Amino acid sequence: MTYDFTSKNKMWLTIGMMVGVICLGWTYFLADDELHTRFWSNFLHNAAFFTGIALMAGFFMAASITAWAGWYVNFKRVWESFSLFLLVGLGLMGVVALGVFFDWHHLYHWMDQSALDPNSEHYDPLLAGKSGFLNKYWYLGGTVVLVGIWYLI
Repeated sequence: MTYDFTSKNKMWLTIGMMVGVICLGWTYFLADDELHTRFWSNFLHNAAFFTGIALMAGFFMAASITAWAGWYVNFKRVWESFSLFLLVGLGLMGVVALGVFFDWHHLYHWMDQSALDPNSEHYDPLLAGKSGFLNKYWYLGGTVVLVGIWYLI
């Protein structure tokens, strides 16, 4: 039995994608704040969620092959299709990392430089102590390394 992807199904899928893109743009351009925090937080959550699903699908396939599991062959195409999103998801995570590096958003508390200035009213001594690790250079480097490892696995 094969699935027939009819033109009616393609039309509804295209309409759904267009509605999604319109809502994404609406969230970005009609935001209250100048950094579009809601847009970026939704972008981060969705990128992490669907990339995680793709990683788990790849892990499940690897574990099933290693265990010589014969039963999973019936579902193999499902896991393969989920894992195909991995490259797209890693690209989306890269967009979030570039947003951190170029100050497109301030999703994390440690991105506010006034929290590291002892003369500022927003100074956070705990955050200042961790500033060697919590900074945009470490975040970008860590993201590149982790994304690279995930892709190579």
